[in-house]
Amino acid sequence: MKIKSLRHLTVLFLLLIMLVCGTSLTYATSYSDVAGTPYQTAVETLSNMGIIGGNPDGTYQPLKGLTRAEFSAMITRFLGVPDSTLVGYTETDFKDMKGYSWSIPYFGYCAEKGIITGDGKGNAMPGNTITYGQAVTMLVRTLGLESELNPSLSWPTNYIDIATKHGLTDNVVASGGDINRGNAAILLYNALNSDSSYDGELTVSELSLFRMDDGKLIDTDKFARNLDSEMFIKFTLKYGLIDTDKSIPVQILISPTVEKKVIENETKYIKLLASTESTDISTSISIKDLVTDNLNVKQYKIEIKANNTILDVDTLELYVDMSKEQALINSCTVNDIKFFSGNSQDWIDYPDREYAVSFLKTPVLSIIGTEIWLKHEQLTETMEVPMTVIYSYKGYDFGEINYSYTFEKGTTTTLIEAGIYYGQFDAKKYQAGTYTVTAYAFDNKIAESKFTVVQ
Repeated sequence: MKIKSLRHLTVLFLLLIMLVCGTSLTYATSYSDVAGTPYQTAVETLSNMGIIGGNPDGTYQPLKGLTRAEFSAMITRFLGVPDSTLVGYTETDFKDMKGYSWSIPYFGYCAEKGIITGDGKGNAMPGNTITYGQAVTMLVRTLGLESELNPSLSWPTNYIDIATKHGLTDNVVASGGDINRGNAAILLYNALNSDSSYDGELTVSELSLFRMDDGKLIDTDKFARNLDSEMFIKFTLKYGLIDTDKSIPVQILISPTVEKKVIENETKYIKLLASTESTDISTSISIKDLVTDNLNVKQYKIEIKANNTILDVDTLELYVDMSKEQALINSCTVNDIKFFSGNSQDWIDYPDREYAVSFLKTPVLSIIGTEIWLKHEQLTETMEVPMTVIYSYKGYDFGEINYSYTFEKGTTTTLIEAGIYYGQFDAKKYQAGTYTVTAYAFDNKIAESKFTVVQ
């Protein structure tokens, strides 16, 4: 049975996306070459929504063939994916994108969402004219209708069958194997007009966030900036009894808690079954733009939205995961600590660790240096560890060095070097006595030793 009523809410949502995100397309209320044609309503509606665009000369060229790259762009705009999300797709796994770099964000997004798969040999064929069957297949996947495919039918008949049942092929003008720009507009216009509206109450329960770690899902709301680029979202969508199955768009939006800017946006078409009152939803969403966003932002808001209404809100936290580096430091043992003085070109070893107050007046002996040798298991990867070395006397810190130290891959010992200029000593407090040098990593003390200043 074909579903006919207008998807008003989806139209309003896409109009809102166009107004918020903007578009670089050339669009117009009408085009000189579509007026009075079967394509007019579809072309003008989608153009005004920013989903498709025309030419600077005021034409749309409805009979012109459409490339796979162009249709991927149409599908992505149909979903209302914001530019802030697309800029994160700088590459794809497809190997034939030369000359079509402009379409990489669209292919990257569509491939990640399973809307486009290529030829199975690593080719996207962006410049090929898209066929009617390919276009219908992409649209059916976009609307989440693949579960209705008839297993007895072969491709593309199985996809065209589903598209026909949902009215997606209504009024498509016969054009042979390839699809032209006009028919592509009709397909997308029909998708807007298929009945995905739901007038009843929608609620979300049991919203959970999961992160990926070594192939396992771990239930947590914390995501590491330096490890995670994707998270999984699970929730149950509840609704009232309906007479017929409906597919509705559900949005997952992520933005900083202190701002209104949406950074990540995932639209998933959810099928509401006539025989049930709830459906479990599980989907992944990229957070790579969050990972590279303002590093001072830690808290982000995640919203579940449908029928232009926010159904539920949760938060997630981004942090830097230094657990491997912390484990390294915890396993380290101090092999030796040495003290030196002089300058960087002419170190003088002081094994007895005694310095004279008179060194203050000796320019060549301008630095007290410290070497700390740490022993550890052979490293399988290079790590950066935050280190702090403090020089103190009777609780008074007169020198502190903070830096990130590199532990090189393949090594079993690492040298930590620090140094302090005599000029950093407070002349009024500098005196003979015992001074302490303490090294910290992750605010945990890993080494300590002393040196003595004599009259």
